[in-house]
Amino acid sequence: MEFSDLRKFGKIVLVETDKVGELPEIKKLGIDAMDKKFTLEKFKDILNKKKKSKIGIILMDQYSIAGIGNIYRSEILFEAGVNPERKVDELTNAEIKLIFGHIKEILKKAIKMRGTSDSDYRDTMGKPGSFQKVLKVYNREGERCLSRQALAKNKKCDNIVERIQLGQRSVFICKKCQK
Repeated sequence: MEFSDLRKFGKIVLVETDKVGELPEIKKLGIDAMDKKFTLEKFKDILNKKKKSKIGIILMDQYSIAGIGNIYRSEILFEAGVNPERKVDELTNAEIKLIFGHIKEILKKAIKMRGTSDSDYRDTMGKPGSFQKVLKVYNREGERCLSRQALAKNKKCDNIVERIQLGQRSVFICKKCQK
């Protein structure tokens, strides 16, 4: 077994499989973003409880929705065309539906590609992920935007990806594509 935790977020606990859900740290978590019970309606319920919060903060709040990390937050909101600093009560139903759809789409794709590898990340089979090869905004500060909407129209967004601070973490956005 190998355990690498450069950012000091993890720990190892030995517990019987059927007892994992009883761990205090697990009990506190919100619904897993990939759980079949995480539906659009459930997502709306979560958002309705935090109407004054910024969408970029909620997506990273593991007590609301578990499983969305910083990389995927940037990518989800970019694909949805939503600025992470917008408050929930400013979002339209169409935007909420888009965000939800991109949560499912991006996480499924990331899992299929074995995650996002930087430096020494390896999955349980010891293999690096490859999702970093398809990142549109994350860690692309100062580079040209790779907007899917613009590319679909055979155009390029002429804007530059920026890094902003939100909840003491970096978020990467295109201020032209994300309103």
